[in-house]
Amino acid sequence: MEQLAERERILSVLRGERPDRVPWATRLEIWANSKRAPEVEAEFTGVPLSDLHCRLGIGRQAYFHLAKYRLAGVRLNVEFNGREIGRLDEPELKFPIPVDLVPADRTGRTTLTFTTPVGTVSLAYDRTEQMIDANVAPYLVKHIIENENDYDVVFWMLEHAELVDQFEGYARLDREIGETGLAVGFMGRTPFQHAVLDYLGEEFCFFEMYDHPARVERLLELLTDVSRRYVKLALGSNAQLLEFAENYDGMITNPVLFRRYCMPHLKWASETIHAHGRSLACHIDGDVSNLLAEISESGIDVVESFSPWPLTSLRLRDALEAWPQAPILWGVLPSPIFESGYSELEFDRFVGDVVAAAADRPMILGIADQAVQPTLPSRIRRVRELISGRTHQHKGALK
Repeated sequence: MEQLAERERILSVLRGERPDRVPWATRLEIWANSKRAPEVEAEFTGVPLSDLHCRLGIGRQAYFHLAKYRLAGVRLNVEFNGREIGRLDEPELKFPIPVDLVPADRTGRTTLTFTTPVGTVSLAYDRTEQMIDANVAPYLVKHIIENENDYDVVFWMLEHAELVDQFEGYARLDREIGETGLAVGFMGRTPFQHAVLDYLGEEFCFFEMYDHPARVERLLELLTDVSRRYVKLALGSNAQLLEFAENYDGMITNPVLFRRYCMPHLKWASETIHAHGRSLACHIDGDVSNLLAEISESGIDVVESFSPWPLTSLRLRDALEAWPQAPILWGVLPSPIFESGYSELEFDRFVGDVVAAAADRPMILGIADQAVQPTLPSRIRRVRELISGRTHQHKGALK
């Protein structure tokens, strides 16, 4: 297997240059730690992640949150299936979705209760046996704001929260990856996506926007202040690509909502980040068929984890038509084609067409949204062969 050197290829694409060939890098953490087929387990059990990427001929992409929230004046109690398993004063964590505090190898409900001088709020996650086998994130079953009393508590926490940089951890990961890929600096979500997905939940959020708009607007004001501080702090790291974890879906964040609530913050962030010579990405793994124009105008440089059909209804050809040169697409190869339901011929056709398209516009290939439990390692290896032009490439998958 050839020595990987994907970092410079990725950075050259971000600089607007054309490398010797299209970069190929993705995340393998979910797949690597899932319960896989016996023959896959026999080959890869115990193999360090960086070695795993090299064995499979794929560069390594990784996310790293560049800051944690220090919740000043807050006590956090963690319960698992009704029994306390942890208690933290003024915790430092990813807020408001501290999934790393949820036991990873046990089924059941984890409840996190935040006690402040003005009251308490809580959230809860469920994890099933299937989630453990697939190594996927637990399901958020109770959001931190569920009624009018919760708002003031959350407002107080946001007003008193401090951002603590995690630059040392990022630097360690960046050194570990080295020339084989890129560590992406995560900055949480933008304010509206945070409110909809993390603080309120989709249905409750939209009812609240109609019934109690002042509450939601105050939440968005506080989240905007925190996010702006986060972006400015992130610029103190050496991350060349900074990213919002957006998870847009055009049926939820429709064009009207995107233009009103998301566009202004994205434009501010992109201008701020560009002024420091960095690039801005958004993690966009949902169906954004109706947001193509809005995303094009937002100022972001990279649509990361771009997930076309058959993962969503958006055809790659339609995205290429709407975005002839920008933003850069990272992902593009949807995870279902890496599974046994797709034949090898169909796979070769699909990848071959994407590689051909990448000759005309900037792309970084990866598995979108990511490699999951049924991913076949032979398919991951095959992409490198097709990129290198070692075998005949069939045409027609994008038609």
